[in-house]
Amino acid sequence: MSKKIIKLTEGDIENIVKKVIEEQNYGGPKGSLSKDEKIAIKQQYKNDDISKDDYKQLKKNPFRYSPNWDGKNSGILNYRASYGTPLAINVGEGKYDIRYATKLVGGGKAIQGKETPPIKTLIIPMYNVEGSSLPYADNMVMPYFDKYPDASVQFEEIVTDFIEYIKAGGGDKLTNVTIKGSADSGKPTLQWPSGYSKLDHPSAKPYNGKTDPEEMNQYLADTRANQYAQALVSSIKKETGFDLKIKVLKGDNFYGQGESKRGEEFRKITLNPNAEQHEVKNVTNVDGTKTPGKKIENENTKWMVPVYTDGVGKYREGYRVWDDYGSGTWHLALSVERADELGVDWPFGRKKVVVNAKLDNNSLTVDGKLLGVLGTRPPMIGVSNPNPSTDGPIAYYSPKITTKSAIRTTVVDNEEIEVAYLKDITFTFSVKPQQQYRR
Repeated sequence: MSKKIIKLTEGDIENIVKKVIEEQNYGGPKGSLSKDEKIAIKQQYKNDDISKDDYKQLKKNPFRYSPNWDGKNSGILNYRASYGTPLAINVGEGKYDIRYATKLVGGGKAIQGKETPPIKTLIIPMYNVEGSSLPYADNMVMPYFDKYPDASVQFEEIVTDFIEYIKAGGGDKLTNVTIKGSADSGKPTLQWPSGYSKLDHPSAKPYNGKTDPEEMNQYLADTRANQYAQALVSSIKKETGFDLKIKVLKGDNFYGQGESKRGEEFRKITLNPNAEQHEVKNVTNVDGTKTPGKKIENENTKWMVPVYTDGVGKYREGYRVWDDYGSGTWHLALSVERADELGVDWPFGRKKVVVNAKLDNNSLTVDGKLLGVLGTRPPMIGVSNPNPSTDGPIAYYSPKITTKSAIRTTVVDNEEIEVAYLKDITFTFSVKPQQQYRR
């Protein structure tokens, strides 16, 4: 029997996908809670943990409902709120929106005394230099690392990454390094900040003679990025003799776009090395001998892992595990037993729909877990609102808390063990006109 060929239009495919999603009760804006979740919120209503109105809203529109705290310091969070939708609104005196962000735990360090693997894969990541890591005063363009300690630390980390990559023979791969600045909507002026005697602009005239505020703002974005690039080139040249080329792209200019474009996420420098992975074929072991390299992309090893609980981070002995799923990536993990001992078992977003939370002396407690005191500095790189122009800037961040991401069985040193992949969670507090949340 010959096969019948059916041609589908894009509209046909879209309708089929929608149908499948609906039939599987996909958890999204038009989906529904699972049977167990419905039972759970019904029980919470019976226990007076949630109000009648909250219960109705969760049944009707669980993925778009944001519980309203009405300015109080305690209330409930809707864990099933879809991406971008606040977990709660009108929180505390500041009438904040609460959202959350997650990131796989990274970094860590080798366990002291453990031999370095005979091959090493080097990567220079993309950097977003922002917040206290920006070494610039208002209206100034030269990096003052002596006045900004956090900026000095960030700069040295970047320089170290480039030096390691170049000394390992990867310099010829650094052919498309780019840098781009940005300036928020604030108006630039000719006034130099306190502690300085004049503007430090390298051009013959301040702002290169520009007097239009938008052009002056563009000058700040571009010149700061250029000066940061020059500082990197100079430091790398001094240590390696390598002439790194960095292309300065036109910066993002948010002048005149209102208060929604003010803040740290609109004042940053983005450095993109565009560098591929570089494998070191022969490295020196702990005893000083050279060993021919071998492929270790999937070689799991014991590793010191950063774990955050109660607002405090400590290194714990865990594992660095290679996961072949998809394109393959490294995961930091703890043994399941060790994770349970440390209390790294928070079922955020997995077992519950609604939980209680409260603010007490500017500290955040969620589902009985104390996260610690709120701060204005991001605890994770890359945390921002999904739509800053409409959701408003982030005013406060909770400390990170480390949780389980997934449970896997793996082999380390010829021993099969069960490990918990780790991710960090942080809650954000932002301000937005409340009329946009009419239900």
